[in-house]
Amino acid sequence: MYLDAAIVRIMKANKTMTYEKIKTATIDAVKSHFAPQVELIKQRVDYLVEAEYLERDRAERNKFRYVA
Repeated sequence: MYLDAAIVRIMKANKTMTYEKIKTATIDAVKSHFAPQVELIKQRVDYLVEAEYLERDRAERNKFRYVA
């Protein structure tokens, strides 16, 4: 849940980011609390796409856009 909140906050501030930038920003945001695994961040981003907080760019599959 903490990762979801961090990712949404990051995306709300930036509107559009690539997966690599989301991953780096998320690790920086939560590193004082714990060190998340990269696979867990990927799973949470995929969940947020399914929950319609984020959407994939149609032209560039590695880019995400904040929706909510």
